[in-house]
Amino acid sequence: MPIPLNGIVSRNQLQDRFRQAISDPLGQAQQIGAADIVVGIPFYNEADSIGHVLRTAVQGLDQYYPDAKSVIVAAGSPVGGKALRAINSTRLRKKSLVGSIAFKFDDDLLDGKGWSIRAIMEIADKLGGDLILLEADLASRRNKKEVVGMAPEWIRSLLDPVKRGQMDLVVSRFNLHYADVIAHANLTYPLLSSVYNSPVYSLVGGLRASPTNCFGFIGMKRAATGTQQPADMG
Repeated sequence: MPIPLNGIVSRNQLQDRFRQAISDPLGQAQQIGAADIVVGIPFYNEADSIGHVLRTAVQGLDQYYPDAKSVIVAAGSPVGGKALRAINSTRLRKKSLVGSIAFKFDDDLLDGKGWSIRAIMEIADKLGGDLILLEADLASRRNKKEVVGMAPEWIRSLLDPVKRGQMDLVVSRFNLHYADVIAHANLTYPLLSSVYNSPVYSLVGGLRASPTNCFGFIGMKRAATGTQQPADMG
């Protein structure tokens, strides 16, 4: 959809463009019907790594949730054509994988990770499944007998607390680069801790995964007061 000559788009017009862009993916979700688990991957141009993320996620679903109906949803930026081709060429083998939805926005006004995540969440809501969000550039390597970085166990670590009703939200916890620590210590930590009246650590880490820095998960449980209380998942 072209950008207006004056470059000005109202909020309602932007919402209309978004609705039009996701109408086909929502139609695919309706054809699939329902799912127990939705694995969402927002992407930009991570053509070299997104196939590995997909295969690792499916391996985790196979290993820990073999009887669940699972759907993969990948939504990308307008520049993500190469990554989308990589997704479509990745062979996924899971008996309970009932479908996959992969698309990119073609509207330059819908460029950004927020639009992709919103689309994934709306599709997951349509399918009625629990949602896992994974970065498209997650990597892993073997260190002797251990896997360092993204591993199939991540699927269980993220989803099990939600499935058991212990948490409403689970996010990864990372060792951060020193520059990230500055932003976290001076902005996100004091802001979120004051909002939730409890220390909330390292939430910015989920946006900066690397093969060597993930060491745990943080869960968020909605308390009776309606506030969110964090809990260290180890």
